Amino acid sequence: MSGRTKKESGRTYFELSQEKKKKLLGLFIITFSILLFLSIISFSPNDDPQLRNASVKALPTSNWLGIAGAYIAAFFVKSAFGYFSIVIPLLMGMWGFVLFKPLEIKRLIYITNFLLSSAFILAAFFGTLFSIELISGDTAIYFAGEMGKTIGKASHRLIGGIGAVSIYIVLMITVMVITFDLKIDKFFSLLPIKGKML
Repeated sequence: MSGRTKKESGRTYFELSQEKKKKLLGLFIITFSILLFLSIISFSPNDDPQLRNASVKALPTSNWLGIAGAYIAAFFVKSAFGYFSIVIPLLMGMWGFVLFKPLEIKRLIYITNFLLSSAFILAAFFGTLFSIELISGDTAIYFAGEMGKTIGKASHRLIGGIGAVSIYIVLMITVMVITFDLKIDKFFSLLPIKGKML
């Protein structure tokens, strides 16, 4: 009797249905994405000395998630794409929510592609600005990260500063046009010379 997992009503215990497993996985993903989001937005360069001395003794950090959050933020902000790395927890949260409530997968894929592409392009854009010395190193940490600075530096060497900046602007406009099905002529309609050439 004690080894049974069912009552007379037929209700099961100590067993998880596929639906419950899926929702638990979604809950875990959403929780992790929130913690990752909080660690990134509370990134501070002032935590660098604490990270270097973390093995010696526990020191207070500016990060909301303590020393663990400081390490995570340092990776995503400094080593990856700056604050644009925030798209990672946002996307994780969105896909985790799908496990609770079905959403249109096609739209989610569009949003995913848009956010990832935008993060890459914008980080490279600011990396190029840093390479041509239009922004400081501190600003580049926040908006480019090491990957963005590396890509921006390579672009600067390959096609020059003006060429690289122009290409990244065009790429960003292209991504927006494709994702949101915008009309290209709307961008030109914003130019002040409209109508002067008629």
